[in-house]
Amino acid sequence: MSGRHKKRRKEMLKAQSSKDEASGRSVMRFYDRNYKKILIAASALFIICTLFVLYNYINTGELFKKDVSLKGGVTMTIEKDIGASPAEVKGYLYSRFPAADLIVRSISAASRSGLLIEASDADAEGIITALSEKYGPIERSDYSVDIVGSSLGSGFMKAMMLAVLMAFIFMAVTVFIYFRMLVPSLFIVWCALADIISTLAVVNILGIKLSTAGLATFLMLIGYSVDTDILLTARVLKTKEGGINERIRSAFKTGITMSLTTLVATATAYFLSEPGMIKQIMLIISIGIVFDMLYTWLINAGVLKLYLQSKKQRGVL
Repeated sequence: MSGRHKKRRKEMLKAQSSKDEASGRSVMRFYDRNYKKILIAASALFIICTLFVLYNYINTGELFKKDVSLKGGVTMTIEKDIGASPAEVKGYLYSRFPAADLIVRSISAASRSGLLIEASDADAEGIITALSEKYGPIERSDYSVDIVGSSLGSGFMKAMMLAVLMAFIFMAVTVFIYFRMLVPSLFIVWCALADIISTLAVVNILGIKLSTAGLATFLMLIGYSVDTDILLTARVLKTKEGGINERIRSAFKTGITMSLTTLVATATAYFLSEPGMIKQIMLIISIGIVFDMLYTWLINAGVLKLYLQSKKQRGVL
C-alpha cells in the first residue's frame, strides 16, 4: 500500500471515529435529558412482567408450566417412521387420551427417523397400542421408555429452587462486600431478580413447558445479569476519570458488545438446533440477555446517576 493510500485510510478512520464520537455524545445528551422517563418506562415493564407471573400463579397454582421431567410421566423414543407428522400424532393421541399432557417431537439419527413422545397421565403401553392401531404394528424393539416419578421431579424442582435462592444470597453477599454501598449493591441484586422474573413471564406467555435443563438455565441468567451490572457499577463508582455520563458510556460500549455477542451466538444456536433441550436453553438465555440489557442500561444506569447526583448535592462526593 502506497504512502498516499495509507494517509487517506488514516484520514477516513479519523473521520469515522469523529463521527462515532459525535453520535455517542448526541445519544448521551438525549439520555441525560430523558433518563428519568426511561427509568420509569423500564420499571413499568418489570411491573407488568411481575403482575403476569403472579396472575399465572394465582390462576394455575404454579409459577410456570412443567414438562414430564419435572412433574413426572413417561418419555418414549420410537425409532421407526410411522408415516405421520408430530402434529398429526399429537392430535390423534389427544383424541385417545384427553387428560394427558403431551409433547410430540420428531427425531432423526443416522439413517433412521422417529418420534419422541412425552406424556403425563398416560401409560406407555396404552400409547403404543393406540399408535399401532392407527399407524401399524410397533414392535418392542422399535421403542424405549423412560419413566419419571412425580416425587423425583418434585424433588429436583425443590433442589433447583434452593440452588437459585442460595446463588442469590452468595451473590448478594459478594456484591455488598466488594462495593460496600447499599443502593448500588441492592440494584445489582435487583437487576438479576428482575431478569429472571421477566424471562419467566415471557416463557409463560409463549406457553413453554420447562424441563429440568430449562429450569437450571435460570441459574445461568444470574451470572449473565450480575456480570454486566458489576461492570457498569464498578466503572461508574470506582473510576475517577471523566464525568458520570462518560463513565456510563464507557461501560455501555464494553457491556453492550459482550451482551450482543452472546445474544447472536445463542440466537444462532436456537435457530439451528432441533426442537428439544438445547433449543429451550438457548431461547431462555436469549430472552434473559435482552431483559438484562434493558434493566442494566435503562434502570441500573439511571439509578447510579441519581445516586451519584444525590451524593454530590449533599456534598458527600
